[in-house]
Amino acid sequence: MHPLTLADLCKHGRPPLPTEALLNSANFTLQILPSRLAHRIQSLRALPYIVVANPNVSKIHSNYVHSLSTLLPYAERKIETLQDEIDFTEVMADLVHTHSNTARCSRT
Repeated sequence: MHPLTLADLCKHGRPPLPTEALLNSANFTLQILPSRLAHRIQSLRALPYIVVANPNVSKIHSNYVHSLSTLLPYAERKIETLQDEIDFTEVMADLVHTHSNTARCSRT
């Protein structure tokens, strides 16, 4: 798994980004995010049953599985147009909303 560094984040530039930078950023996200989600899913599945049976942990697991299954069709192709990037950004915004309570769930 590629460690995410500050250099990775900075290489995409500051807004407003030119089209090429937007496409590169979206493709970089697609390159790293599915494997990160898969690792989180594996980590959750490796927990003892009593932990995974907790409704909050179960919800987090479901969110990760949903996100991975949403991103996998995108991971099979490259984002090549601005419209592809806009569509992908909308999908990512939906996923961020889905995970908006993950931190709160993990604390309870």
